[in-house]
Amino acid sequence: MTSVDMPLSGRDPVDSAARQDLCDLFELESLHRRGAGSIVYLARDLEYGQRVAVKVMTRGSTDGPAAEEAFHKAAAATAVLDHPHIVQLYSAGATDRLFWWSMRYVEGPSLAERLRSSGAMEWSTCLRLVDDVAAALESAHRLGVVHGNVTPANVLVDAAGDAHVTDFWVPWVIRHAQAPARAHPGPEADQAALAALVEACLGKPESELPAHVGRAIARATSTSPAERFPSVLGFRGALDRTTPRPGQGAVPLLGYEAIGDAPTQAARGRWVSIAALTLLAVGAVAYPWLMRSRAGRAGTVAGDDALMGRPATPPPPPAFDSMAAPPRFNPSAAAPAPAPAASVPVLPARPPVRASVRSAAPPRPSRAVEPGRLFINATPWGQVYLDDQLLGNTPQVGTAVTPGAHRLRVVRDGFEPYELAINVAAGQQLRLTDIVLHEAKP
Repeated sequence: MTSVDMPLSGRDPVDSAARQDLCDLFELESLHRRGAGSIVYLARDLEYGQRVAVKVMTRGSTDGPAAEEAFHKAAAATAVLDHPHIVQLYSAGATDRLFWWSMRYVEGPSLAERLRSSGAMEWSTCLRLVDDVAAALESAHRLGVVHGNVTPANVLVDAAGDAHVTDFWVPWVIRHAQAPARAHPGPEADQAALAALVEACLGKPESELPAHVGRAIARATSTSPAERFPSVLGFRGALDRTTPRPGQGAVPLLGYEAIGDAPTQAARGRWVSIAALTLLAVGAVAYPWLMRSRAGRAGTVAGDDALMGRPATPPPPPAFDSMAAPPRFNPSAAAPAPAPAASVPVLPARPPVRASVRSAAPPRPSRAVEPGRLFINATPWGQVYLDDQLLGNTPQVGTAVTPGAHRLRVVRDGFEPYELAINVAAGQQLRLTDIVLHEAKP
């Protein structure tokens, strides 16, 4: 992110509210971006000494408990997204005047700022950027999370030219919390937005782009589900195609596959047929030799089997479908991350700050041992202690812990504490999301 030459003024009501409400959590060092009803700061997390970006959005007069509940659920779902091209959400919370969340700090301008300063991109630069954004979106879609507002302003470009997508889902929920009847956008909305991003990067409308690019954008933005690509990676693959020479089918590049390309499918069919014939020919030559060799060794093998206690007749080999395609590996897509907690309760008023997510800040264990992950939620909310160390308020989403035995406590004034001895294995995802705190008896 780049700083904005704009003095911070105590007369700014949003800035004033942020500095008052978040002073116990962050040192707000400088203002980086300002939007409609929102501000992004470069800040330092006071608890962990970590440099972060903090975004605040103002609460409307009608943003009551339902809006806050929707915000907390969105923050908990987004906090589990972990991908090199996704700006990770670290913590989130609400005050009586603001919604706020902290994120990984990315040094560099937004794509909108870059396009304003440098103009349209070259085709190769655009494809590289779309690679990163499509991989980020696909990783989130696999976990059931959509972005909801993919625009050049929400894509950050670092010094190496890599793109990082920020503001997944949470801002959309805040803006539409008072309209529960409004249909939530799905992955198809992100696909259409990515197509619009391509047009913005190239600075040309669909009609002026190469034919295959125009067709891909038309499919991605179609109102018919049957015409759209099955995923954002399908759209990305369709962009990366060359105009075929006469008699030659277009060939997908970089490991991406365009969906439903008849010439490519036919070419693949011919390749499979040739491979199958080659295997049959090799088998016809090798089979008699193998049989003679096996007959000569039959007595020895049977004797060895008897000595080892194995049956003289080996079991039949497992069935194998030689025509089954192996799983396709996509180099740009991240492996699926753990699913978010199923539900997040409404956090009752507790001015000035109600922190809902504190997932990425605790110290990470040694890289030599893969950490476990804790997903903890309680009704009503409470403070989570692990081995007498405060982790923060519930929900805890994907909190890294050292493998081994631990003592977990969830406490809240006026309620009986919840205590549990847990044993977390390396790489384990331990979910305790149905904890109920009972009122203390007088």
